[in-house]
Amino acid sequence: MRGQTSVEYLVLLSALLVLLTTLSLSLRDTSEEGMRRTLYLSQARSASGALASALERVISGGEGSVETVTVRLEGRWNLRIGENEVRVEVLWAGEELVAASPCSPGMRGELLNLPAGTYPVIVGWPGDVENLWLENGRIYLYVEPREG
Repeated sequence: MRGQTSVEYLVLLSALLVLLTTLSLSLRDTSEEGMRRTLYLSQARSASGALASALERVISGGEGSVETVTVRLEGRWNLRIGENEVRVEVLWAGEELVAASPCSPGMRGELLNLPAGTYPVIVGWPGDVENLWLENGRIYLYVEPREG
């Protein structure tokens, strides 16, 4: 009789351990996804804020002003410059995590589906060109604000 009771306790204990392990792994995966989502969104906010600030400083400095900022994102992303904002969209798990910072660059442009990585962004007001492009791992953002 004692042997049967011992086996029953072992079976019950084993079942509880399997259940506990499954629950722990599920919670870990959920928390890991949440942390990654938070990281990507934080990086997008930081990037949009840094770019908007650089644009404002270049516009305040006038024609000939140039500033370089570094942007680091760990997921595929889009950069959109609108009339009133700088948007950074990180593409993650089938959704776009969007961060926008207010800014009035007086232009529009976009770079889509950029790979993860660290990019120097050269923000300038050369006075003769207005454009947004990627070349040799650098992003160039040239503005020529219009009076308005």
